[in-house]
Amino acid sequence: MNGNVFEWCLDSYNSGLYSVSSESDPCSTEETGHRVLRGGAFDSDTQELRLSVRERNKPEIKWHNRGCRIVLEVSPNH
Repeated sequence: MNGNVFEWCLDSYNSGLYSVSSESDPCSTEETGHRVLRGGAFDSDTQELRLSVRERNKPEIKWHNRGCRIVLEVSPNH
């Protein structure tokens, strides 16, 4: 789901993480003061509307185009 808001991710932002990691989707737990944002927002350029785009921001900074997605798992019986 791209284009609603940039989605906050669990990992800390590390600009060199992909160059030193052997994993295809590494997660940085080293505290850097910045968190990863992905997915682009409603006011993004078309180049930003991709999950592979990684932005960064400090979690305490609020902005109209950054947020999270709530997921509800529904059982097959409902």
